[in-house]
Parts: sequence; structure tokens; C-alpha cells
Amino acid sequence: MKKHKILSSLLTAAILLQGTVSYASAAPASTYTNNTMHTASGSAVTGSSTIDNTASLQAELQSGPVLKSKLRKASQTEGIFDNKTYTHADVFDGMNIYNGIDVSYYNKTIDWEEVKESGVDFAIIRAGYRGYGAAGTLCTDVKFVENIEGALDAGIQVGVYYFTEAINKQEAIEEAEYCLDKIKDYDVTLPIVIDYEFPTDSSGPIGRMYKANLSKSAATNNCIAFCETIKDAGYEPMIYANKSDLATLINGTKLSQSYKIWLANYTTKTTYSNPYEYWQYTSSGSVDGITGKVDCNFWYTDTVIDGSTPGNDNNNDNNNVDVTTPPDITEEPAETETPVITEPPAVTEKPAETVKPTPKPTVTPTPKPTPSPKPTATPTPKPTPSPKPIATPTPKPTPSPKPTATPTPKPTPSPKPTATPTPKPTPSPKPTATPTPKPIESIDLSKAKIVKITDKTYTGREIMPPVQISLNGNTLVEGEDYELTYSDNINTGTATVTITGTGNYTGSIVSSFIIKPKKTSSFSGTPANKYITLKWNGNTGAQGYQIYRADVYNGTYKKIKTVTKRTVTSFKNTKLLSDHEYYYKIRSYAKINGKTYYSSYATLTTATMKTRQAAIATSNLYLLKTPAAKSAKLVTIPKKATVEYLGKTYLKNNKTFIHVSYVVKSKNYNGYLLPKAPLKFYSLGKTVAALNIRKAAGTNKKILAVIPEGTPVAIFKKVIVKSDTWYKTSYHDGKKLYNGYISADYIN
Repeated sequence: MKKHKILSSLLTAAILLQGTVSYASAAPASTYTNNTMHTASGSAVTGSSTIDNTASLQAELQSGPVLKSKLRKASQTEGIFDNKTYTHADVFDGMNIYNGIDVSYYNKTIDWEEVKESGVDFAIIRAGYRGYGAAGTLCTDVKFVENIEGALDAGIQVGVYYFTEAINKQEAIEEAEYCLDKIKDYDVTLPIVIDYEFPTDSSGPIGRMYKANLSKSAATNNCIAFCETIKDAGYEPMIYANKSDLATLINGTKLSQSYKIWLANYTTKTTYSNPYEYWQYTSSGSVDGITGKVDCNFWYTDTVIDGSTPGNDNNNDNNNVDVTTPPDITEEPAETETPVITEPPAVTEKPAETVKPTPKPTVTPTPKPTPSPKPTATPTPKPTPSPKPIATPTPKPTPSPKPTATPTPKPTPSPKPTATPTPKPTPSPKPTATPTPKPIESIDLSKAKIVKITDKTYTGREIMPPVQISLNGNTLVEGEDYELTYSDNINTGTATVTITGTGNYTGSIVSSFIIKPKKTSSFSGTPANKYITLKWNGNTGAQGYQIYRADVYNGTYKKIKTVTKRTVTSFKNTKLLSDHEYYYKIRSYAKINGKTYYSSYATLTTATMKTRQAAIATSNLYLLKTPAAKSAKLVTIPKKATVEYLGKTYLKNNKTFIHVSYVVKSKNYNGYLLPKAPLKFYSLGKTVAALNIRKAAGTNKKILAVIPEGTPVAIFKKVIVKSDTWYKTSYHDGKKLYNGYISADYIN
């Protein structure tokens, strides 16, 4: 909420607000009732309070801005997506109530601009889920990227959730890490959520967790493992569950002591008594831009959503009652059909006499009885210096008395003042007529409230996040009310921001935020027969690195090395099995104020092997999506096509698959072949540019086809022609096989 100045008369303000505590922003033709204001657009703002005394409202407006804590105590509000009236727990009195949704693949294609316009303040988006079967495959919601990018582009704050099927703590950690990897490129400012519930079908609950029959303690520990992993990565964790499951499946009371709770309870008044911050109140909402029913939520918070103004009708913030100044008020009144409150006129003891005054209606006063005047003794009255326009002045002693009630006027140059008063030139008004305004008192920032600045990630450059400051319920404006000065805001550690008052605001206050290390980049492995050399980019702001390894597909990661020097950016992992695929992940860390902060993980899959190898299929082969006999098929590799051998994949049951990469027409397929797939192995080469394959060795020989850049090729033999090296090879474009020669200058 921007700082507002009251710019209208108190009387106008009282008229605008006397029937309700709600205010419509520049809305046409409005009808006020005791609790609801219906605008022409059909929206409704509801509140449980009314203002009965206009005079008290005027006094409150005169005394200064109304505290926001007085404005948000609406115990009942109308759900803007289902038009039902919801009763909020007393604990949320004085807090902002924002409207949000949660969405997934099942909501189909979403028009996020329309969603924003419909009044959605935030969205929690499904990042993925674990498969319900025994394998428990980690999966990404197919609409995740589309949804998170669409929501962020529309200016909607986002969080994400993961539908868990973890049956132990390690699997819960894997799910958290999977989430972190999916969100690493996005500005996720709301919690990362573990969605704890059993999937169901027509027969009832199903899935791995249901079959595992976990104890309440074990299930709670899984939630803790997920949340701690999220917290260690610098994000805010949260648990989603319904009212029943929070009591029976997991320990909601214990979890709420350390983490945020997102309560699912489809009712208009929940009786859930433990702490929660988000309430999913319906799964049947109707939101513009989304086809079908939508899950809808309230978020209770003291936080002001970036870019929004609580109480501003543009936000459709209809759950929050606000009787502070109306939106869009500026120092100059805007032209609008809704009356705009403007600056009250200066109060003076008497109006300045700059125009001809309208005299009070009087009759010519009847003077006290006096002797009858002599007809010829009526002199012209002497001019008086400053006659009062209403009262008849007492005449000086004169033979000529005041006129009678009905005098016969004599021809005189100047009529009596009381008959037809002609105003005299008005002297300059006395100084008290328009009092000099009292000097505006300075306001001390020491009691201002600063919204906590979230942790930031190292960039190698200055980090200067915006700061949200409020005082007496009003959000202050940077550059108008205060200025910011940053220090220690480049390297990892604690950065400081000093807020110094400007204008009417004086003093300064200090806040801080954490700069944590960023994720490593260029994480790679160079294989050998029984060891792998790992390398990474060290420009992360870290104090050190932690390296983990798993030995089988979807296996458990174990820490194998802590690198304590930030300058060390390689590690040789020895004593490995030959011809074996391994899985690595690495994260940066830094200790700040006694607490260790971690980056998200960079991951790598690589294998031990004597040399890099290409393989040619000796028959048509199905390339599988995962190392499982019943896996979905990615593509058919035609006979005589070339693949790159990536390693032998081991499963937990010690079964193996062949991991390969197949490139056709510049499209790369990464998948698995059955362990006995018919392959013939050769030395591997990769094209570093689009490369001609010729019928014979030599630049003057016939071109058969063009091999795309990045395509693996099998090297059959080496040929020297006029000191130039050529390789004999073959290339299959998916339809036709070409046998010929390629220049070694363009092979890596």
C-alpha cells in the first residue's frame, strides 16, 4: 500500500464511508448495504464491521491514517471464486488474507493473464510426483514448466508442491532434491510443499505409502526429512494434508511447531485447532482462465505481496476490509465518477470578504423613540471608516436622529447604509482569517516494521533487494519516504541495508539479509578404467563443497568428500569398479553466523571405461525411457545406426542395462537398451560442426550427406591423404545408411 495523503473534506469522507467499512476504487454506480458493497462489475466486498458514527469517523480521519490492524479483522469474507461466505479463525485477526490457487496437469492449459485479472494473488504449482508402483519413479508434472513460467510472467507469486509416495526418509530427501532441481531457474518465493495424502481410485486408497502401512512416527519423520532438505537449500518448507490426515497419518501438532502447515478442509468454517498458514477451502472454485473446477486457498500473513496494495480493488482483495484512504489518491484529485476525497479547506474564523456578501435577512431596525426631526435639518451623514455590514452603527449626537421604521427618504447624495448597503472597499484580512498551517511534525522511523528480506544467492555482483517498510499500517515509498544504502552485499555472508528517512521521516533503521553460495556449474567427469576425475566451476562464493555418490540407479547418495578450500575445483574418485555407471551430486556451502548455508545440487551421471566407445546396432532396437523391461519406448534405433555408449547401469537388484545416447537429425535421445542388445563397439568420435561425409577420402570427392553437429560416429579406420587425416565411418539419418569418409579436423 502506497503512502496516501487525505485530500478531501471530512464531510465527503464521512458520506463515502458511513454505510460500510469497504471502499470501491473508482467504481461506477455503487449500492451500499450494511455488509456488502455491490459494484456494477458484479464483485462484492464484504466485512463484518460497520461505522455508525460519522463524527467519530471524521475524528479518526483527522487524527491520521487508520492502523491496518484495525482493518483486517473481518471474521467473515466472501470467497471470490465460489461466492460462499467463509468464517476465519480469530487468530488471523489483523492479518492480510490473500486469494490463491493450486494447479497441476489436470487443470489443462491455463491462461495466466486471465487468472491474474480474476483476483488470484498467488499460485502453488505441482512440480511432480513419485510413481504409485513398486519402482517409485520420480516424475515431473508435464505442465510444470508451462505453468510456472506463465504464472511468473503474469506477475503471480508462486510456490510448488510435490505429491509424495516416499516410504522412507531417503526417498523423501530424493523428492525434495528433485523439487529443488526443478525450481532452480525460477523465482520461487512461496513455500516448497510436500503433499501428504493417499491417492485413491474406485476401490479406495492406493499407492506405495498406503501399502507400506507406515507408522505415524515414520510418516512424520519422512515429512521432516523433506522439509529439512528444503530448508537447507534456503527455501521455506511446508506440509500439505487434510484435517483428518494431520491427526491420524502424520503428527500435525509436532510438524506445525517447526514448519508451515497448509490445511485442506472443505468447509466454510474449519474447526482445526492447530496452527496453519494456508487453508485450501474448496476444490470446486471457478477461476477465469482455467477450464473446470479449481482448488482455491486463503493465505493468512502479515506480509504484503510485492506489487500489490491491500484494499485496492484492482487486486480484487475482497477478503480484506480497509477503511483507510481510497486507492489511486494523488495530491491532485483524479477525475472519476466516484467522489475522491480531497484536502479539507483551511478553517478560518470568518470567510475572507473577496466577493459581495449576502447580508443576513433583516428588517430596518426600529430605533428608540426620539424627538421628531426638523424637516430641513437632515444633513448628509458623515462617512465612517469601517462600517459593519449588518449591525446599524450608533450615530454621533446630532440634531438629526435615526430614521423611523418607515421614513420618507429625502433626496440625498448617499442613501442610508441600512436601506441598500453598498460595501466599502474591504481592507486586507486580518492574519487570523487564514491561519498559517502548523509545521508538519517529523515522523521517526524507529518504530517502522520491515518485512524480512529473504536469503539471496551469490552472483559475484552487488545484490540490492527492495525493502518493504510500513509504519502505522501504511507502506512507505522508497525515494519519497526513505532511501536505502547497502554494504557487504557482494560476497557470501551477512549483507546490511540501512533505511534512512527522507521528507517527513527522520532517523534510520538497519536490516540485513543472507547471501548464500550459488550452485556449481560445468560439473563434469572424465572416466578411466577404475576412477573418475570430477571437475566444476568454483565461482560460487562458497567456502567449500560437498560431494555425494550413488552406485546404482535411484540408489542412496552417500557423502564421499568434503572439499574445505574454495580454490579446489576437482576431485579424483578412485577405487571404483570398471565398466560401471555412477551418479554424483555436488553442492556449495558457506558458514555464516554459525549456521551452514547450502546451494542446490548440481548432478552428474558418468561411468568408468577404458576408452570412449561408439556402438553400431546390428538389428533394430527399442530405446527405453528407463532401465526397466516394461519401460516406455523412446524411439526405434534402426539397424546399422550408431549410438554413443555411456556405461553399464546397475539396479538395486544387481540387474544391468546399457545406457546409450542416440542422435538423429540433431535430436538427442538418452535411454537404455536391454543388457543383451546386439551391438558392435568401435572408437568414438563426435562431430564439432556440420560435416560432409564423402564417398572417398579427399575434399574433392563426392558428398553423400551432411552429418549434424554433435552426432556420435564410429571410427572404422584412419586414412592419410596428402598429409590430411580422414576417418572411414558410416552415418544413418533414420532412413538411409551412408558409408564414407569424414575429415578428422572436425571430430572430437
